[in-house]
Amino acid sequence: MEPDFLTLDEVIAIHQDQIQRYGGSGGLRDMGLLQSALAMPRAGFGGEYVHSDLYEMAAAYLFHLATNHPFVDGNKRVAADVFLTLNELWLTATEDEYASLVL
Repeated sequence: MEPDFLTLDEVIAIHQDQIQRYGGSGGLRDMGLLQSALAMPRAGFGGEYVHSDLYEMAAAYLFHLATNHPFVDGNKRVAADVFLTLNELWLTATEDEYASLVL
């Protein structure tokens, strides 16, 4: 079964929603960095995905959005959890555990 990857429009909408709900500065800082971050979870070699499962793909979203920092604010809260939910997987963690994982 092929994973459901996030689209550019979905991630921008998720970001806008997160900023409205939890605060922060809206806006895209660098479109190229956003596109690069979104390409990493679907990267492949020799007909296989580089990231071997959905959890690794979610981690790739989180890592590359956090390090590329394409949005003005809210980069870390955007994609990993949504990607897992799209693929019918859920993480159970407290807010502090999520913060510890990301930071």
